Amino acid sequence: MNKSLLAALAVLLVLLLALSMFANVRFILNSRASSGGNFSAENSYLFASPLVVKANNEDKIRVSVFVLNNKGEGVPNQSVMLSKAPEILTQQQNSLTDNYGRAVFDLSSAQPGEFIVEALVNNTKLGKSLKLTFN
Repeated sequence: MNKSLLAALAVLLVLLLALSMFANVRFILNSRASSGGNFSAENSYLFASPLVVKANNEDKIRVSVFVLNNKGEGVPNQSVMLSKAPEILTQQQNSLTDNYGRAVFDLSSAQPGEFIVEALVNNTKLGKSLKLTFN
């Protein structure tokens, strides 16, 4: 290859990298939480991982609750409560939503079974409920 072609490819590569970095920074800045306001129960959701653990009070299921507004932006400083069976213990929690509208709960149980967990903000149920299994 001649030197001018290599130089042109190098410049093109640098431009593509710069464009990629700009797009990623723009995505991160735009995905931050909204400054507040009303949340949308329909847009908000719960996520759990894993869905099945041993019923030994040691293995945990992490439940993340995302409180979002009508635009899909996270809503910070919302107090989230979990509606769950008394057999499920909440061992560590961050029940106030962060800058991305996320609250985090770690759940365990000594009692085997399948349990339904729901999230509430201001006594309003968010998204769909989760079914967690402790074996």
